[in-house]
Amino acid sequence: MNSASLRGIDDVRSIQNVVERSPMKGDCRVWIIDECHRMTSDAQSALLKTLEDPPAHAYFFLCTTEPSKMIRTVRTRCMDIKVNSITDSDLKTILENVCKKEKKKLPTNVLEKIVESSSGSARQAVVYLQQVMGLNSASAMLEALVPEAVQQQGIDIARAIFSKKKWIDVTKMLKEITEDPEGIRRIVLGYARTILLSGNVNKARKAIQVIEAFGEPFFNSGDAGLAAACFEIFDTK
Repeated sequence: MNSASLRGIDDVRSIQNVVERSPMKGDCRVWIIDECHRMTSDAQSALLKTLEDPPAHAYFFLCTTEPSKMIRTVRTRCMDIKVNSITDSDLKTILENVCKKEKKKLPTNVLEKIVESSSGSARQAVVYLQQVMGLNSASAMLEALVPEAVQQQGIDIARAIFSKKKWIDVTKMLKEITEDPEGIRRIVLGYARTILLSGNVNKARKAIQVIEAFGEPFFNSGDAGLAAACFEIFDTK
């Protein structure tokens, strides 16, 4: 069930109308409700009784990338299972398989950059792959993955974080960012890694704070996530 399109009370009732029926084959019946955070609050509330006291043969899997948007009473009736990100080696294998099927050969450094930029998300990696597959040179592909403007904005944000700039100065910089906060996040992390390995203990402590604040991808939170991560650093000074 795709809750991006089937998200109302009537859709929940259609489940409730059949949930008591025993399976015709096998021992159980399973409902997988994808993008469940897209369900309306009324639909989520209508599902409560079914989740609280389901028949022994019925199992429900509520899948979401934004669990915070589920009402609390639904979440307390469920067991959280966090899915781990795909490893870099597996992600690279996925990309190589796609390239093979598309009869395209990409430079190794481009594939590695896509893997690095995708934060364990196969979907995001394939999007990046589609973005560069038609380009003719490795330099053009790398530029397409992180445009020059985004690179400069990321470096400026990173320098501001590690300098003595005030929060009001950083807010002006953040207001000028109009695209690719996830690209900026990766640049800031790369900058923080360089500081961490520089040998300066005091700066390394600050780098650890930055890495923790910027650890979660901004694919969903976007500009707001970038601003919140920056504020977290300045708030802990």
